[in-house]
Amino acid sequence: MEETVRLPLAWAPIWAPIGLLIGGAASRCWVEVGPGEVSAAFGPLAAARFPRAVVRAARAIPWPWWRGYGIRWYGWDAAAFVGRSKGVVELTLGTEVEIRAVLRRWVCRLALSPSDPGETAGPARGARRTLVSQPRTRR
Repeated sequence: MEETVRLPLAWAPIWAPIGLLIGGAASRCWVEVGPGEVSAAFGPLAAARFPRAVVRAARAIPWPWWRGYGIRWYGWDAAAFVGRSKGVVELTLGTEVEIRAVLRRWVCRLALSPSDPGETAGPARGARRTLVSQPRTRR
């Protein structure tokens, strides 16, 4: 039987004080991957919970600074709970799921900045805990 993995969402050191001001303490910002469910929270303003079976892929993605940090909508079908640029994992979902990101919204992609991206991506995919491949940069 698999265990549930709970990791805090990580903040870049420069943004951590601002994160604390908006309720972004590690105890309130986390991602949890269990045998049957994935859930995430970003303080009192955002939460997501959906069956693990709907996760189709998990991969590391680049997160440019201009997208911002905190609770973000980065596409018509995507939301993010992100506190740093490095180590952001995007979960691609097979069906739309409802999340609360200030407002309720239906998404097919959810980006997170967990303290250990490999711990999140491996179990979320249903695979062994392996590190996700790093995004390739264009030259």
